[in-house]
Amino acid sequence: MKREKLLNTLKLASPALLSDNEVVLPILKSFWFNGTHVIASNDVIATCLSANVSEKVIVPGKKLTSFLSACNTKGVKLATSKKGNLII
Repeated sequence: MKREKLLNTLKLASPALLSDNEVVLPILKSFWFNGTHVIASNDVIATCLSANVSEKVIVPGKKLTSFLSACNTKGVKLATSKKGNLII
């Protein structure tokens, strides 16, 4: 997937994430990729946007957007290792 397209999609979904200084459930600070969409929810609002990411993973939101913003590659792929670790 194109990095810029994924990053723009995540920026649209980001308002539905809790801020880092809110200590509740870590899942409410994460993006959920279900194979066709990215979902973000803070228990008050939620977003569900189309995202062509085939892996079904949950990733800390701020860390992923910061990482993708710092990269200069054109394409990215999210995958998981056999141990369940995220590979970008």
